[in-house]
Amino acid sequence: MTTPLVTLLVTLPELATVTNLYSRRKRLTLFFRFQNVPVVVCNGELERTRSDYYPPFWNAREMGPLREFAREFEGIYWVSNFKGSNPAVLFRAYPEPWQVLRRRRADDSYELVYTSDEFPGVQKVALEILPKFL
Repeated sequence: MTTPLVTLLVTLPELATVTNLYSRRKRLTLFFRFQNVPVVVCNGELERTRSDYYPPFWNAREMGPLREFAREFEGIYWVSNFKGSNPAVLFRAYPEPWQVLRRRRADDSYELVYTSDEFPGVQKVALEILPKFL
């Protein structure tokens, strides 16, 4: 018997609802009659939520718990494009490590320039990793 999968397409206001659903996982587990039901969040703006993208004064009572909740998620498939003078991609396909691939202008191929088991963050890629390869 396979474990059911709960998939949610989530935007920031809906992340509060997902938080409530997740906090009531015991009831969810009883409903599905399984332990550890995985929850997949697609396009949930998790990086913006877990980082300091939103100012601290913006709905502070809601954002604090949402930030902590968003940090519990494991990114299993991720693509962030970096445009401009140094085009690149931050990529991950779980269980592989996080990768930064720099686009070569000569032939539009990609060169692997960085790997990490930990999420490096979009800001670190843009400000620390990519400038080394100008």
